[in-house]
Amino acid sequence: MKTNWLIALTLFAGLGLAVERPGPVRAATTVTLRRPAVAHCLQPPISVYAVPAANQLTAPAVTKLNQQYQAMAPEQLNSAVAKLKSVTTLPPSQTTFAAVSGHAYLVVAQAKPEPFATKAWLGPAVIKARPGLTVSPKGSRVTFRPYFFKVDETGAPLAGAAFALTRWVAGRRDYLTATGWRPTAKRALTWSSRRSGLVVYTGPKLSPGNYAFKEVRAPRGYRISPTARHVALHVPTKGALQVNQVSLAPLVNGHVLAAMNRASGLAVVNMRGHPRMPNTAGQAPHQLWLPHAGEAKAALVGLGVCLITGAWWLWRRSRSTS
Repeated sequence: MKTNWLIALTLFAGLGLAVERPGPVRAATTVTLRRPAVAHCLQPPISVYAVPAANQLTAPAVTKLNQQYQAMAPEQLNSAVAKLKSVTTLPPSQTTFAAVSGHAYLVVAQAKPEPFATKAWLGPAVIKARPGLTVSPKGSRVTFRPYFFKVDETGAPLAGAAFALTRWVAGRRDYLTATGWRPTAKRALTWSSRRSGLVVYTGPKLSPGNYAFKEVRAPRGYRISPTARHVALHVPTKGALQVNQVSLAPLVNGHVLAAMNRASGLAVVNMRGHPRMPNTAGQAPHQLWLPHAGEAKAALVGLGVCLITGAWWLWRRSRSTS
């Protein structure tokens, strides 16, 4: 009898240990999102994603994730969040979302490439929800415009190179001017390289198609290279702009992302010196004689002596014949 009771107690104890017990219940809460004020920009929807192992992240882990996401270009970020579980998307009029206290979330506004548009971009922020939390993510301005870099043969940036925008129509090269496209470069709009070598197109919005930047003025001491006469620009119907077949990341607050600085196709090189005229005869080119410094005075003195001598000879001859 005692043995049966012992068996029964052991069985009930085993069942009690084997049955999964519910974990601690985390309270639902509401997170308030304070949108950044970025003037003259389109305000995109804000997406919220659940971070893996959301309820196990420590404060240092949250900081590390923030650094990783914030170092990404917008297109890289779009690829990264595609692997996360979407929680909600907030339209511009909505400022709160439901969350679970203690869980971590990624809040970000994804910037889809749109040629020549300027948008407000919400820098990615990993947050850990708690009651009464208000989040104020950093706001940025992203601009989708063509750009490239002007450098010398060593890769050093060159300032002061001027570029015009051209296109080919029916076999004729046209230049963009303040009054439209014209077949002459005389009044063409130009964009100059900055001290960093960066050239940014700030002209009017372009229709989808193919264009080319042409260098029309080189920095002092440099000559225009063949590659600088044709810097290809492709404007798609949608998606990223391309310069020399390199897809451009947007400018963030007017600056180029570090990843684009290493794109070799965006570096347009100028060489030092000036072009020389060919000498097919293999001899020094003919030049008109011009006196060098000090020679002009000696030549004038010699000419004066000749004139005096000639006058004296004419005077003697006239005396001898009279």
